[in-house]
Amino acid sequence: MFGGIVECTGRIKNISWRGRGKRLTVGVEKVQEVNIGDSISVNGVCLTVVEKKEGFLSFDISPETLSTTTFSCLKTGDLVNIESSLSLKDRIGGHFVLGHVDGVGRIVKLFPSGDFYRLGVYVDGKLSQYMVRKGPVAIDGISLTIADIVGNSIEIAVIPYTFNNTSLKEKRIGDLVNIEVDILGKYVENFLKKSIEEM
Repeated sequence: MFGGIVECTGRIKNISWRGRGKRLTVGVEKVQEVNIGDSISVNGVCLTVVEKKEGFLSFDISPETLSTTTFSCLKTGDLVNIESSLSLKDRIGGHFVLGHVDGVGRIVKLFPSGDFYRLGVYVDGKLSQYMVRKGPVAIDGISLTIADIVGNSIEIAVIPYTFNNTSLKEKRIGDLVNIEVDILGKYVENFLKKSIEEM
């Protein structure tokens, strides 16, 4: 489990095929103590460290993950967000993020707005039902708050610190991003659905 507070960013150094999956190697300058087998969020996807060298972490990506996230589009040199999994003693500064991506969105807006930045992301109809004004959403693993909803697009006011210390600073209009909706919304939906079925 994660909090959506990006610990650092890393650059993809190598991507190679492993059967129908891939091996991803990321150059990371600073990250909490990491061991092989640990869970790390990479752009919001919970991955397992399979190899560790000085300044580098490697992960195996399954065909399922490739088909449901932006990882099929990643290329060498891309900047990715890194977060170590939470421990029981950690303070949660964002919201509960599981690292289980619900879908992919597309950036439709990204521009300076006063001292902040305005981010707009188009999400499909299935995901848009979980979006709530002032509610949380994880975009590429970043815990953000939805400021407005326009059709199937969510709009977010991004503070300068978040923009400058995450992969957002290198994003462009049209780029794809991983979306994880708030788990509480999915629990409520499931509860209501089962309640209706039992009536």
